[in-house]
Amino acid sequence: MGVFLEVSTSIPCVLNCHYCPQDVLKKTYKSDVKNLSYDNFIIILKKIPPHSTITWSGFNEPFQNPDTTDMILYAHKMGHRVQLNTTLIGLSIEKYKKIKDIPFGFFGVHLPDSEGRTVVPITSDYIELLKFIVENPPQKINFNYHEGEVHPKISHIIPHSHKLIIHNRSGLLNEGRKDDHPNVSKCGQQFQFTNSDGGCVLLPNGDCVTCCQSFNMEEYLGNLLTQSWDDIKKNIHLTNLCKACRYALEK
Repeated sequence: MGVFLEVSTSIPCVLNCHYCPQDVLKKTYKSDVKNLSYDNFIIILKKIPPHSTITWSGFNEPFQNPDTTDMILYAHKMGHRVQLNTTLIGLSIEKYKKIKDIPFGFFGVHLPDSEGRTVVPITSDYIELLKFIVENPPQKINFNYHEGEVHPKISHIIPHSHKLIIHNRSGLLNEGRKDDHPNVSKCGQQFQFTNSDGGCVLLPNGDCVTCCQSFNMEEYLGNLLTQSWDDIKKNIHLTNLCKACRYALEK
């Protein structure tokens, strides 16, 4: 089955959405390497098992890194399953055309909402791109929003969408749904035990942390530029964050 690798292409995120603990990340990510380079991505990808799932999401808007489109194309070329979560910021119609025919396992689009939780500038270029994607959709597209309704400036463009749950990121935020799983036995996401070879979030400098809740960097697993996947995998385990995670599964 391969690994589940969630890629953070740049730190910090260019956006500042209310449900994302970017302030925590800015304090804990100490590296001077702020953008994952295409060359380093190739080095890392050669270290993970075949037929893995590579998701561009993590701790930032993927397309704020200008190399993201080429990374997606390369991962697909190497036979990996590719997935994406994006606000579309940093993406252009020309770049989108390069990837739209890839058989994505998931293509999630976070839309600006009526309550301002998802901070996306609604420019004329953004609206033009959004219309083009609606008219020329990729495989497995999923439009979603986080609060209220889809922003009224674009609601007429979107044919279907659904609301996501805002949660407190395992206690890293003061707002959002709180979860309590003292007897957690399994990760309900793909990071740990759903994929036989494990998974993690990859940061721009090659560092790996346990999952999409690990903004505090306490769940450090190693570095894929200097270590093998086996070195990373042996450090994967349930953590205290798991007890407060929305994806936690109990016995």
